[in-house]
Amino acid sequence: MSMGIIALIALQSAVVGRPFQISDSVKKACAAGPTVTMCEQTLPMLAAMRAEPRNGPWAASMEALIERSMRVGGKQWVQIRALECRTTYCALEYAVDANDLDHDVDGSEELERLMNTLGGIVAPEVNPAAGNSKMVSVLVWHKRK
Repeated sequence: MSMGIIALIALQSAVVGRPFQISDSVKKACAAGPTVTMCEQTLPMLAAMRAEPRNGPWAASMEALIERSMRVGGKQWVQIRALECRTTYCALEYAVDANDLDHDVDGSEELERLMNTLGGIVAPEVNPAAGNSKMVSVLVWHKRK
């Protein structure tokens, strides 16, 4: 395993299960207005998630399931920036290099069976100093009844 992949896995494990925060690029895209429909729909869902207590065992198992579902060919593809589940909600923010967008994630039938995808936000992130750009996505799920 290369040092880059090891560092990415370590970084991701540091953000999984932590209080969910949206990156500045997503905040900026939502503030661009006048109305960003995906933000208007998704931000209240994130607020509802934050209002829930954390069900530790359920949350940890769902976070692991979501992380695995975001792989391509079983390998890490996205940079997970935030991933948190509470009692009935889960939220994920991830970034993908703009030159590497043409992949379908492995997904998970189990995740689809257990959770409803409620909505999300997609925002560009340009870093001229690093000479790259990324697409940042936020997804929110809710436990099926």
